[in-house]
Amino acid sequence: MSNSPFNVYKQFYMNSLGQYFNIFRYERLPKKLIKNVIKVGTFCRTMLPVFIPLGLYQYIRQIDKERYAEELLYEYAKTDDLKSFYDSSMYSKNTKNWKIQHDLYLIEKSASS
Repeated sequence: MSNSPFNVYKQFYMNSLGQYFNIFRYERLPKKLIKNVIKVGTFCRTMLPVFIPLGLYQYIRQIDKERYAEELLYEYAKTDDLKSFYDSSMYSKNTKNWKIQHDLYLIEKSASS
């Protein structure tokens, strides 16, 4: 049973994969590459606590700008009917304010042209 096609196939691919991955063994890599990988890993590990709050801050600032633009649009609109801007029957979170998104798109398009 050791000469079955499956075993020959398995031996061939396991040997070739083993040879391929032996190229990337730690002992065979250049010392300069290992040193650079350690430096980059240390930098990423120490800077990660800085980037997460910074990303959250940028996200919150962008959301605040969008909501402020929506409030201005409500304020200067001729109607008091909220349903004309915001459709609460839509299930998706980002499609409820479809009218506002369209109006903001038109305002941005006219301002940039």
